[in-house]
Amino acid sequence: MPHWSVYTGNSQPHDGIDRLPAPPPWRAFDGEPVLRPPRDGDDEAAVSPDRVHRARTYVATPESVQLVNAALVLRRPLLVTGPPGTGKSSLAYAVARELRLGPVLRWNITSRSTLADGLYHYDPLSRLYAARQAVWRTGDGDPWAGVPGEGVPGAGMPGAGMPGAGLPGAGAPGAGLSGAETPPGARTSAARASGAGAPGAGMPGAGALGAWTSGPGTPGARMRGTMTPGAGVPGAGAPGAGGVEEHLRLGPLGTALLPYERPRVLLVDEIDKSDLDLPNDLLNVLEEGQYEIPELMRAARHSADAGTAEVLADGTDTPVTVARGRVRCRAFPFVVLTSNGEREFPPAFLRRCVRLELRRPDREQLTEIVRAHLDTPPAEADHLIDRFLARAADGELATDQLLNALYLTGVAGLDAESRDALADELMPYLSATADGDGF
Repeated sequence: MPHWSVYTGNSQPHDGIDRLPAPPPWRAFDGEPVLRPPRDGDDEAAVSPDRVHRARTYVATPESVQLVNAALVLRRPLLVTGPPGTGKSSLAYAVARELRLGPVLRWNITSRSTLADGLYHYDPLSRLYAARQAVWRTGDGDPWAGVPGEGVPGAGMPGAGMPGAGLPGAGAPGAGLSGAETPPGARTSAARASGAGAPGAGMPGAGALGAWTSGPGTPGARMRGTMTPGAGVPGAGAPGAGGVEEHLRLGPLGTALLPYERPRVLLVDEIDKSDLDLPNDLLNVLEEGQYEIPELMRAARHSADAGTAEVLADGTDTPVTVARGRVRCRAFPFVVLTSNGEREFPPAFLRRCVRLELRRPDREQLTEIVRAHLDTPPAEADHLIDRFLARAADGELATDQLLNALYLTGVAGLDAESRDALADELMPYLSATADGDGF
């Protein structure tokens, strides 16, 4: 193996990643604060029997070993193309296991996938619901405060109820006039929620997210600083309502770009099924190794200190620290993008990737694969391998079809003629648009 290689393909776990050469100057990253990589046990999906088996039994080719190492050293994504069943996705699990890089982050691509799906997900409706629930639990004010027409006597009827009912700050002396100040104790729950009595009450933007408060943040808010988390959201200032970060979770791509001290493994599966724009949308994020979360950035602008937030990452319930809404990697992740070759990618995307094309395994490779997966007597395996190769010469087959045939004919205890007939039934030809990725 060349001295710059850290991945060997022998499936024996080791800490060779610590010997990875320094990145090229144009691919060096310095994200902070530095995070320790998670262990496999931190993600239940990562220790599922199927993923563990695929990682342990993967049979790597010399070409795949060399190009995996090239992608690791150059800090570039690895674009893996090939027919279904050639082990494209399994390669990511094998690398993560051997180099002890923790659970694989998996992003399954569909025609509706967008860049935002991979980076993070923010749920404003759950935040609104939590705020209302917090107000109901504490009894501190009207849960519908700040909603036009709610909680105000005669709301919506001109002149009904309180003078100026339905207007911001209704009921306060001088309500509706810019700069009107409410005397201490004169505010109603509706006035408090809508910003009445505050400087500029009734002006556009008053009470919106990012509005200043006169004191420290709401008790229980996890966003540090002097801004009320959820300003502009009815009841969001109540204890227990939580801030923006309570309703935000990083996606697999967003998690992979956190400043871990070791690279994470990100599997972007079947990118050729994506919308035409997704490969181009990925260019800047993968080139810069960073991204921004606007919801946290808006809150951080009005924070008195660093504006840090604790958010949940993909595959774990342990929060990570995000400073001022910006995420930048430290160790660039090992990104595996798989494609069945159903479409072409733009040149700007291709030139930023290390490209690996997996071909159908030959007889020697198939024998190794069968030996790794099954304890099948050589005589039976050889016969079905030959039959598989003969059929594959006339149409497209996947390696896992051979494994299924070997396993089922073995446990069924059939004679040779019946075994061959059953094997043929289990190895039908695949269509050009067959889904899935075998071993």
